[in-house]
Amino acid sequence: MAKLSGTNLAGFETQLKTTYMYYTPKDGAAFMTGASCPRSWIRSASASSTICRRKGEVKGRGRIMTPTKTLGSSKNVKLRFDAPT
Repeated sequence: MAKLSGTNLAGFETQLKTTYMYYTPKDGAAFMTGASCPRSWIRSASASSTICRRKGEVKGRGRIMTPTKTLGSSKNVKLRFDAPT
């Protein structure tokens, strides 16, 4: 996983120390329905959109739709994050 992340084992372990893991469905669901979730969706969506454009998976400036907000025009949504069911 370290190699796929573009780092070495030490770098990957450092990243893991600052990454919160949702080890149970209950923990993940609590986050998804919590107050901080919309901010996280927007940060994640923006980063994902940039990565997809760089890899050529999304051309141009496609818009991003999260469960609570559309970033940009809803006519050109290229990346959609749905709420958990």
